[in-house]
Amino acid sequence: MRHLAVKNPGYGWETNAGYGTKAHLSGLEKLGATRWHRRSFAPVKKFI
Repeated sequence: MRHLAVKNPGYGWETNAGYGTKAHLSGLEKLGATRWHRRSFAPVKKFI
């Protein structure tokens, strides 16, 4: 996740390991989903 955090800043992946924390959801809202986001996951569907 640290590698993805460097390449995709703004989602908090360096600390949240991809879990739906406030920082992660805020990043999704501001930046949208990346190719690494699981599109079948309900919270991500709102941002694609």
